[in-house]
Amino acid sequence: MRRLYVLVSRLINMRGQCALAPAIDERLTWPDETHILANIADSLEASNWMFIKANSEDSDAPIPEPLSRPGMGSAEESQPELASSAEVAKFFNDINAML
Repeated sequence: MRRLYVLVSRLINMRGQCALAPAIDERLTWPDETHILANIADSLEASNWMFIKANSEDSDAPIPEPLSRPGMGSAEESQPELASSAEVAKFFNDINAML
């Protein structure tokens, strides 16, 4: 079981394009640099909005929406579906049978 954990952990943390990491966590479809650039863009939008609000008497500009990111849906969408205890037991029995 430990070997399986090590192999999957290594696959998830490997650099480059793979299908396993995005299948496990949708946020991994973007590389770290793209997430950082999206944060910078959101910060610039917010600072521009604050500047306009502070320096304009009758500005009704709405607060800018952050850029959408993969895996960052609403709180209801981000709740994972948990397996039942019977499904977990079956999974481990199947893994044990393979060894």
